[in-house]
This record gives sequence, C-alpha cells and structure tokens, in this order.
Amino acid sequence: MMAIGRQKLGMVAKLSVLFLILVTVALDYDADNCQEARTVIVHLFNWKWTDVARECEQFLGPLDIVVSRQSSSERVGVVLTPSVHTVPQSVSPPNEHRIIKSPFRPWWERYQPVSYLLQSRGGNRQQFVDMVHRCGAVGVRIYVDVVINHMTGAGGTGNGSAGTPYNADECCLNFPTVPYSKEDFSTCNCGDCCTRSCDIENYQDSEQLSSERVQDKIAHYLNDLLSIGVAGFRVDASKHMWPSDLEIIFAKMTNSNEAYFPPQTKPFIYCEVIDVGGEPIAAKEYTGLGRVTEFKYSYSIGDVFRNRNDQKLSYLVNFGEAWGFLHSADALVFVDNHDNQRGHGAGGASILTYKDAGLYKRAVTFMLAHPYGFVRIMSSFTWINDWHGPPSNVYGEIDDVIIDAFGACSGGWVCEHRWRQIANMVRFRNVVIGEPIVYWWDNGQNQIAFSRGTKGFLIINGDNYDLNGVITTGLPAGTYCDVISGNLHNGSCTGRSISVSDDGRTFVYISHLWTDPMIAVHEFSRFEFQEIAEPHRRLRTVILIYYRSVLGQDLFIRGGVNPIQNCGSCVIPINHNPLGNSSHYDKYNTWRIGDSYLDWYGEHYWMVDVNMDCSVSFDGWFEFKAFVVNGDGWEPDMTQMASCYGSAGGSRPSYRTRNHVARCGYINVFAFGENSCMMNRFIP
Repeated sequence: MMAIGRQKLGMVAKLSVLFLILVTVALDYDADNCQEARTVIVHLFNWKWTDVARECEQFLGPLDIVVSRQSSSERVGVVLTPSVHTVPQSVSPPNEHRIIKSPFRPWWERYQPVSYLLQSRGGNRQQFVDMVHRCGAVGVRIYVDVVINHMTGAGGTGNGSAGTPYNADECCLNFPTVPYSKEDFSTCNCGDCCTRSCDIENYQDSEQLSSERVQDKIAHYLNDLLSIGVAGFRVDASKHMWPSDLEIIFAKMTNSNEAYFPPQTKPFIYCEVIDVGGEPIAAKEYTGLGRVTEFKYSYSIGDVFRNRNDQKLSYLVNFGEAWGFLHSADALVFVDNHDNQRGHGAGGASILTYKDAGLYKRAVTFMLAHPYGFVRIMSSFTWINDWHGPPSNVYGEIDDVIIDAFGACSGGWVCEHRWRQIANMVRFRNVVIGEPIVYWWDNGQNQIAFSRGTKGFLIINGDNYDLNGVITTGLPAGTYCDVISGNLHNGSCTGRSISVSDDGRTFVYISHLWTDPMIAVHEFSRFEFQEIAEPHRRLRTVILIYYRSVLGQDLFIRGGVNPIQNCGSCVIPINHNPLGNSSHYDKYNTWRIGDSYLDWYGEHYWMVDVNMDCSVSFDGWFEFKAFVVNGDGWEPDMTQMASCYGSAGGSRPSYRTRNHVARCGYINVFAFGENSCMMNRFIP
C-alpha cells in the first residue's frame, strides 16, 4: 500500500513489552485455500463487486472442462477451452472509506477507512455477499485487501462512503461507527520505534496490542468477511504493525466458512511488507504469520528483462533464494502491483507494467513458468497521474468493465489477466505445479530455455538477433501447440507449433522481431492429448478395494457422480473388461452381464475393470461406496484423504462427500472403510 501518513490507535505502557515478543511458530495461514487447479491469484484492482461476480462466471470460473490440479507428480484433465479460467482473485478494500474530492476520487481513498461497514466505492454489502457467493459457485475464491493498521488521513471531517460521520482532526479523533475515539489513537513517543507505533504518512494508525477493544473490533471485521465466505486476506501496511500484534488479532479469527471450505480451514494470509534490504524491518519477521510480499522479486525481474544494470536473462538460472529472496514457501510474488506500477513502494524505474507490454508479457510468462513463490498477477486500469482512480462518471461512480467481441477489455480497463499470453501461462503453471526445473539452457546472454519436469517447456529470446537450434525439452514425443501465440482448438493450433522427437529434443526458431519472442508448451497442449480427451471417449478404469473376506462373502460397489453436483441422472456409462475365465470369476462374469452404467444402483465385484466415459464424470472424478454381502454391509461414512498417493495421485474435488472418490482413466486402490487412496497410471 502506498504510504501517505498515519497516527496510531492507543499507545500505552505495554509498548515496552513488544520488543520481547516474537512470532516463533507458524500459524498455518500460508495454505492458499484455492480450489483445485488454481495456483495463481489475479488482483482485479478497483473493480465493482457486480463486475467481479460477472468475471467469475464468464471468464475466471470453470467453463467447460478444465485441467485439475493434482499432486506434484501428476495432473489430469480435458482441455476444451482456449483460455484459462479457475483463477482465484484479490479484491480492493470493501469497507467504508473517505470520499476525496481533491484530487478527484483517487484510487487510494479506498485505503482510508472510516468504518468496517461493507459499503465502499466497489458496492454495498448485499453486492459484496452476492459476489462472494457467485464466485464461489463457479470455484473462484475471493481474497480481500484489508486495511487494519490505520483510519483516514489526518485532518478534516465529513461522511464516508456509507454516509457515516468521522472527525480526523488531531484534537478530537472520532470514528463513531466503529467506534474509535481519541483514546484509541497514539502519539509518537518511542524514539526509533515510530515505523510501527505512531503517525506515519498522515494516516490515523492503530496500536492493536495496546487495546483489547481495538483488537476485538478488527477481529470482528475479519470474522464478518470470513462468515461471508472469503478465502483469506492481503494485510495492507503490515510493515507498520508489530508481528506480535498481528498474531494476537489473527488468533481471534474464526475458521473459514464450512459452506465453502473443509472443516478447520484457516484463512490464507499474505502480509504486505516492503523490504528491499538494508531496512530496520525485515520481511522474514512476518513469515510466521503467513506468506509475505517479496518486493525484491518485483524489481529484480524488471531489471533483468529491461537489461538494467548489466542484467541478463541468463542470470535467472538460480532465480529465487540465491538472490536474497525469502524462502519460496514464504513468498507472494508479482511483476507489478497497484503501488509500484505507479512508482510508489519500491522498485522505481525497474518495475515493468502494462505500459511496457512486450517486456511485461515476457516477465509475467517467466514468472508463471518458474516455480518460485505463490504468484499474483495484476489486472489494471489505465492511468496518467499516479493518483488517478478507476474509470468513472462525473459523480465518481465506477464504470462497468466492458468486454469486447474479442474478449478484451475496453473503456479504460486493461485486464492483463485476459491477455492470451498471460491467461494461457496460468494454465501452464497449473499443469506443471510441483515439477522441478530441468534442462536449463542459455546462451550466456538473453536467450534462455528450461523444462518443468516432463510437463512443460519454455524458451525466450531476449536478444536482438534470432534464436535457432536444437533444444532439449524433456517432453514426451509429439506435436505441441505454442500457448503464447495460439491455442489448441478443434484438433488444430491457432498459433505456432513445435515437434518433439523421441529423445525429447526439438528444433526451435524464434525471431527477435516477433511481437512475443518466446514459445511455451505443456502436456495438455499436445495434439495427441486433445484427440485422446475427446468427449465420450471411454478410458480404461480399474477399482481395487482391499477387504479381508471369508467364504460366502462378496463385495459390491455402487457409485457415479454425486447428485449434489447437479449432474442430472448422475450415472456414468461403462462397459466391462474381462478379468478372467476360470470358475473364480463366475460370479463377476455373471453380474456384469447387462450392466452398462456405474451409477447409484448398479452392482460390481470388489475388483472392477471397465471402460468409462470420463466426460460424464465430475472433472475426471467419480464416487462409490462398497457393500459386503454376509458381512459388514455398507461401508461406513468417511472423509477421504485430501491428496492420494501414486503416480496419478492428486487432490480430490473439494466439495464434501462421505464416499470414496476415484479418478476416471486410472488404477484406483482403496481399503474398505478407510480414508486412504492410491491412484496409478496404466503401464503402456
């Protein structure tokens, strides 16, 4: 958040104790809480709630069938849409704020709270709740930018965006809707502690630890948002708050809403801490609270792609912790954010933005292909002066986000997240998540290439001359569609393509004159994959259930798609494969006659080998429960482990179920009445 000036709430004698209080244990707020297949956050900066909801349903949500995120070793899905969806998003502060007329309605008025009522320039409470619910219905999580360090800028009186009064004059500080009064604000009387404990940049700041009442007010605000269904928070200006203060407030938070999240789920938190080195406050002090913004990443990647200070793309070979960054598991990274793209915060001329479109797309592409940190991408509006707010009418009411016939934004909205190159690289990141960097190549200058395991490959030409030669991709043999220049659609590529030989190598040509001089491919951009994944193509699927039976006992299963997923009949068409012809298989061979559906009424023996129509499953998943004749009867209810073992193991769908959940097209191994699971690929 841009620093413009603050006064702390409530400085008392407890301040001296703060130097002794350190966050020494992780608080489990670093799990991203994303739906399956979501590994990137998009910041829809200053969008109205009605537009956010529409974007969830029309672009960010799971349209058609999308790639599902599984374990680090395997992903599976059917790619039928040209652009990536299923992206969780960050939204601007939703609470009541000051209305500023000079300059006219700047973007930063949203960062000057008047109260914690959900009535802001983005919309009212009803619209916010509707947005969270509509986005959740299509699998998009919402992360809220929360401003809890301070209130409005110092000086002046008026009414906020919800119409409630405030007085920011130093003599009589009063925010009655919270309520906060002068006693809740602090003065700077602590020497060099002022960065965290007093008026900074003319905002009225709060000293949370000094007052349990202030803590409770802030916690109540966060819990209100959690009860609505938000997934987590970006904590603005965390650097200006003691980690121990934040720990106390976070401890007062409830768990996430179980209507959207599994029981005991904690919200995802990432703290805004600007630390570019050589400062008294270090980002690592906050890593016990959740993830932390790594601003060094932002200016470093800008320097490299701009070739500033003699930086070259080849230097990215060890990009990450070796550059002095936070540990990858602690970092929230971005090429730009709403502050530093305007010259605020840190980075200055190093920062790449939408105004540097060519270099910006290359830097974001690299970030999305590289495994370091948890990634957030920007969705901006155009601006000239650094204070300019979002597109609006003469009354300051934010304009609708206009989407043209080509799927691009207009009317002053940039929407970088809709750019094909960036949207397709979000899918790339989803596909390769957990895979290591292998086969790094560079020319010692600004041409680089690397693979992510056997799942994806990226090559960039940042030099002012052409790149051509044979490169090792690490990918299986086949023809791949370049997702930078086009999409795999209806059996053909709308852009360039590359052919990978049996030894994993390919000939690559990239002109330095191309608009986007880079190529990116992944396992689901392979032509053969789309052919295999055509709708209604049945894939061999095996279910094995471990059960120690005795003579006279038989085991059956029934299953399909859970009816709560609005699947119509919920049955999955199948045909059986023979297990054997000896007398041992007589019952199985008898029962399978005429059985052409895996559904909620069909019977199957404890080893089932079928060809299944995966297009009818729920994103490649189906459920079942076992029944033992002359034995235990129905299996007890269970909550299957979140992520299965095996070469094809992965994270099951996040909705709640009491059944086994298996994957169509794979070998599924379970134990009767237990929550364990293993999923493996068939050996060719």
